Amino acid sequence: MTLKIETEGLLNNGIYLKEVQPSLEQKHIFVRLPKVTVKTDIEDNVREIAITISPYNQEKLSKLDLSSVFQGFIQQQAQSNRDSSQMVYKLLNIDSDYFYKFSNLKQLFQFQKNYDSEIPLDKYNSIPVLSHKIIVARSGNGKSFLLLYLISFLALSQKNILLIADYKQSDVFIACRDNLGLSSVSSKEDILQMVEDTYLEMLDRQKAFNDYEGNKLGLTMDKLGYEPLFLVIDELASFTAALDKKELEQFNFHFKQIMLLGRALSVFCLITMQQFNVKNLGGSSELKEQFGDQILLGNNDSQTIQNLYGSNELPNFQMEKGNGFLQNDSNLQPVLFRSPFLEPSFFKHLEKLNLKLQTKKES
Repeated sequence: MTLKIETEGLLNNGIYLKEVQPSLEQKHIFVRLPKVTVKTDIEDNVREIAITISPYNQEKLSKLDLSSVFQGFIQQQAQSNRDSSQMVYKLLNIDSDYFYKFSNLKQLFQFQKNYDSEIPLDKYNSIPVLSHKIIVARSGNGKSFLLLYLISFLALSQKNILLIADYKQSDVFIACRDNLGLSSVSSKEDILQMVEDTYLEMLDRQKAFNDYEGNKLGLTMDKLGYEPLFLVIDELASFTAALDKKELEQFNFHFKQIMLLGRALSVFCLITMQQFNVKNLGGSSELKEQFGDQILLGNNDSQTIQNLYGSNELPNFQMEKGNGFLQNDSNLQPVLFRSPFLEPSFFKHLEKLNLKLQTKKES
């Protein structure tokens, strides 16, 4: 395996150092290759390749894609280790079952109890609970299922407040209102009011923080009795397109303040879009950087990829439904992940009640 990496990965991409020939008579070119270390997991679902960095190969190593070296694997990430002595590549078997499956909310509830500060996406990737999140995906690429999973996960923890705004009244909206018992609105007026109320709640939290007379060093909202609040807006661009000029100005002001100030006050946004551009964020490029977790699902055009990640250099292969890329503080470059699979029975046979109360009693 190491020999294959050296020949197909390093030599074919010009990542080597030519040695001085001992004599003119010897018609050979001697090269020095960087050290290669290979690790695989027990089920051979993940391969981790570490290649020693030196001044002459650092730039080339950062652009190296080893996917072609391993049939059936796709490169998930390539980034240097902490002391920048090695470039580490992680490759995933695209046919392996490293994603989670859930048949109903009770099963997800039992799973969720094992996690406190993070939300697992698959067996190798997770995102923090407390962050602004954005999901970008064309229709049919699994956006609704991933959004429903994230909302359900947050709701079932019984530690969060969720406000759902869905102008299109999708299945996610119906599930949140009827099965999860969440505050869900769909009309233009109600969504604008919900966003304004979220903004006012944030100001109330800010005042409570400023009025606190004790030591504010390390003070968090939960110590003041405030639960994390998540404002979920499905298909943001579709909603803003329906607003007149005055309404749009009102929305953009409130939304921008929530995005810029909310994290410190445990107020977060979870947004979805079909295509990403700064215009859909009120024309404010600084808001893009506020999204701690940037998720791109399915196959997308190069402009959308460029707008979201600042580069369109992603692996070029046909993505299955639910497959996507994630970029956040833990993954400075987009990494491949697979969304949890929600089986058709996920909401089957559930009565119109707040499941949180039921599962709390049963636990």
